[in-house]
Amino acid sequence: MAGNAYEFQHESDTGGTYITLTDPSNNILQHGPSPQLLLATSSGSIRLHYSNDEICTPTPGDCRIGRATTRFTAIFSDRFEAGFKDCDDCPIMVMIPAGRFTQGSPVTEPSSVDWERPQREVSVPAFAMGQTAVTFAEWDACVADGACTRTPADNGWGRGERPVMNVARVDMQQFIDWLSQKTGKPYRLPSESEWEYAARAGSTGRFNTGDCITTDQANFDGTTPAPGCPAGVLRDQTVPVRSFPANAFGLHEVHGNLWEATEDCWNESYEDAPIDGSAWLTGNCELHVLRGGAWYTVGSDARSAYRDRAPRSSASNFIGFRIARSMSP
Repeated sequence: MAGNAYEFQHESDTGGTYITLTDPSNNILQHGPSPQLLLATSSGSIRLHYSNDEICTPTPGDCRIGRATTRFTAIFSDRFEAGFKDCDDCPIMVMIPAGRFTQGSPVTEPSSVDWERPQREVSVPAFAMGQTAVTFAEWDACVADGACTRTPADNGWGRGERPVMNVARVDMQQFIDWLSQKTGKPYRLPSESEWEYAARAGSTGRFNTGDCITTDQANFDGTTPAPGCPAGVLRDQTVPVRSFPANAFGLHEVHGNLWEATEDCWNESYEDAPIDGSAWLTGNCELHVLRGGAWYTVGSDARSAYRDRAPRSSASNFIGFRIARSMSP
């Protein structure tokens, strides 16, 4: 979805009419009496379905059907940098389109390891994913609301827009349950295959930036870069979210900063792993799969295909999480 696109920001006066936004394959993007969406898309590639079965294809201007009026404002954009929020305290979510990709790495990829194989084709349904990792500001809102019981340490690095850390899997679930109860939407952790598909965003190299990544593009130990890549700096701490450019799907910091927890149990290879985008919930379920690398990891560990694991009970200054949401009415 990279390339020239229009961002359609719409405001609806529905008169009680329910509106459903879909993509050309009828995957549901948003549904409700007044769905709010900022979607970077080609003109005509999303459609509004009104509850009286009439359909409107957005262009700059108004769609008026019955009692409902939806006004679209188009802004020319060169990236798929979309976002929507289900509530004021909710993280910004990005629509990830349905698609297929090759998960894992070939034996010829420098620094690859056996547990990234065998490579296989995976089909991923459309879903939404956090534009960034969950931040301290978002976590602290959950604490203030009485839903999250722990106030994790920031190690003196700062809170606010830095990604939350020092949280275990049970703590992450409190945050997820808070969002789900607050919005009525099915929030969750992404599956491992969803994570890699979204991180790659159509790329096939070692990183979504190509076969190299630098510390101008991600936060990792640049003193030990991936083979063949230029050296950089070691910041020795996290950086605020959105410090680096987003990938082609509009996601920031999928490489480095903090390891991101996924829903999957740990397995030593992809033999018999699901190929439908769902989480693999058998294997060593005392461990969960981590993706993306962190502020201290060498460049090779931030590769799109690299996978690691940690006890679900572990709360550390190198593990965070990014949320996902199933897209259903």
